Amino acid sequence: MGARNRPFRDAQTSPPLSNSRYSVPDNPTPTMTEINKMLSPGDAAQHTGLSTEVLRKWEQRFGFPVARRTPQGRRMLLASDLPRLQLLARGLRLGWRVSDLMPLSLPELEQLPNRRTRASNPPNQRDALAAQVLDLLATPDGLERLPAWLDQHIRNWGLGPFCTEVLPRLHQGVGLAWHQGQLAIHQEHAFSQTVETVLRHRLLQVPQRHRPPAVVLATPRGELHGQGLLALLVLLRLAGAHAVDLGTNLPEAEVAAACRLHRAAILALSISSAASAPQVRKQIRTLLALLPPDTQIWVGGQGSQALRLLQEPRLSLFVTTQAAAQRWQEWAQALQKPLENPSKPP
Repeated sequence: MGARNRPFRDAQTSPPLSNSRYSVPDNPTPTMTEINKMLSPGDAAQHTGLSTEVLRKWEQRFGFPVARRTPQGRRMLLASDLPRLQLLARGLRLGWRVSDLMPLSLPELEQLPNRRTRASNPPNQRDALAAQVLDLLATPDGLERLPAWLDQHIRNWGLGPFCTEVLPRLHQGVGLAWHQGQLAIHQEHAFSQTVETVLRHRLLQVPQRHRPPAVVLATPRGELHGQGLLALLVLLRLAGAHAVDLGTNLPEAEVAAACRLHRAAILALSISSAASAPQVRKQIRTLLALLPPDTQIWVGGQGSQALRLLQEPRLSLFVTTQAAAQRWQEWAQALQKPLENPSKPP
């Protein structure tokens, strides 16, 4: 996945939202009762300090706030969403990233002032490594030296810890530098391609053990970023998983066919922040219809937030590769126990 998308990021699965009052309506036209409880994006911007453009981008990227259109065609927001928007705006002022804030519940957002902000954390070794990568990308021969640099730190950290502890910070640093105009697009892409080449070479040295449950990894049609899935593939292969990497940009029917062929219990997808939220929801619904009924869908990447309102028991959202790999480990151990104790009933 591209450097600025930071797939499967942070250290927990998204909290359940079954009691949330925010939902994506099947019919976007509000009733008269709902219209009386709405406010315009301009009013919401005035009450929160967020621009109307930011509110629109949040809807496209995270699926919140959901705008409705009145019979006259005006875009309106639910007034009941205003407290959450105000808390999100306050979190931004405290130095938090919006992608960190969106999965939080209202009580968690209210507690943000009592937490230590990310901006106050002192620099650590991983930040220093990200700075070294930026220095390499800024020099004429830095790209030639980058593979050896990556290999050295993979040896120092170990392949798994490098993917969970170091690589996300490197992607974050490169993405931020690109966003601030310090790196060109070709430098960001060259970094991502070099990381992929080095990790795939390392994967060739990892013996495949094909432990169940089987996992198929892919990105849906239109999604070209696969760095997050590559990191997950590394962790799964290190754990001995039967993991099949399909690559990026596959039609839903092909993904489903691969899951049937490999008898996959899990389909792991990565979706970047560039994805269209309505398109993502449509693709997931299509996959759920095409996949065998016992196949789960695990989704990571910033674009996965578009799915946080879907009430689907077969769908799980992850914000780190480590959390997804840990869930797989637990499942694999549960499958192994009946084999170790055949005399005991399941």
